[in-house]
Amino acid sequence: FPTEEPVKVKLADAKAKLEAENAAKGAEAEYKKLLKEGDDFFAAKKFSEAREKFQKAKDMRNGKYESDMVVKCDKEIAALGNKAKYDALIVEADGKFKSEEWQLSINKYQEALKLYPDEKYPADQIKKAAASLKQAEANSAEAAKVQKEYDAKIAAAQKAESENKLEQAIQQYKAAGLLKPGEELPPRKVTELEGILADRKAQSDKAASDALAKDNAAKEALEAEY
Repeated sequence: FPTEEPVKVKLADAKAKLEAENAAKGAEAEYKKLLKEGDDFFAAKKFSEAREKFQKAKDMRNGKYESDMVVKCDKEIAALGNKAKYDALIVEADGKFKSEEWQLSINKYQEALKLYPDEKYPADQIKKAAASLKQAEANSAEAAKVQKEYDAKIAAAQKAESENKLEQAIQQYKAAGLLKPGEELPPRKVTELEGILADRKAQSDKAASDALAKDNAAKEALEAEY
């Protein structure tokens, strides 16, 4: 009869082998389960969840597929972060564009373009904003030139008025009004000074008329004496 000890050893070996096989089957099943879950999450664009599953599978086997998928998940997660930044920059840039803050809008569109260099929209908007900025600068320069000329006409008019050269002052105020038709001062001063001139003329005409009448009366009185 075989001794009892070798039988026990064989039984223990068999049990250990069975447990090892079961463990291997369990590990294989868990590995495949992790890969499937990772694939499902990736397909659903849940990249953080997918990465977690692939990382666990990588920790078990460190195979090429799960290693590659971890890298892909990292890229997709980074891309999502960039997309969120891009969208926020576009919203901000569009707001600056609508409020005609051309340079600020250009800066934001350029930041967005750095994240996605091939995007057409920010590139097109930069061109539009740059053209508007150029026109705004030209308008500003022209406005400054008109303002300078206007101020010079007003100063000349006020000087003439202070020297009682009202006709000259009126001409200067009229010239200022032509430069900036929306200004209230030039037409008001023209009306005021023309009124003063009209009053002076009326007073002068009355004085002349009174003098003539007085002279005629004196002549008539003189003639009556003779």
